[in-house]
Amino acid sequence: MIFLNYSPLIVVVGLCCLLSIDARGRAPETPSGKEQVTYLGVRTEGLPAVLSKQLSLPIGLHLSVVQVGPNSPAEKAGLQEFDVLLKLDDQTLVNEDQLKKLVRLKNPQDQITLSILRNGKSRDMQVILEETEITKVVSRSASRNRLFQDPFLKDEFFN
Repeated sequence: MIFLNYSPLIVVVGLCCLLSIDARGRAPETPSGKEQVTYLGVRTEGLPAVLSKQLSLPIGLHLSVVQVGPNSPAEKAGLQEFDVLLKLDDQTLVNEDQLKKLVRLKNPQDQITLSILRNGKSRDMQVILEETEITKVVSRSASRNRLFQDPFLKDEFFN
């Protein structure tokens, strides 16, 4: 009779190496082609609580524009760095992923209304969305021949 005494830590470490999990806890991805998506052309981040307080806005809502892509729909419409995005059409903006998903649900050439705050003044901007190309990914954790396409998985510059 052979009796093996394995430490749980060794089993977990060995299993992680076997599955090739990356530092973020996900299986590595490899490019598998390109796909066309609708985009706005901004990089945003959640509005810091201190800024929300100063602007008399609810804490935990809205986005701050960190970067506007050159020649993007956002730039063409006049969106600027440090603008505060309040709403896309009638939807209050809560986080970056929500903005990206709302934009990607639209079609290229759709017109959206962005409610923004600039220099303490509210205004609405009309933006005509465009299309851009992003890299599709294959997840190694998915079935061997199954493509897992998730345009929100990577931190793409264009929302």
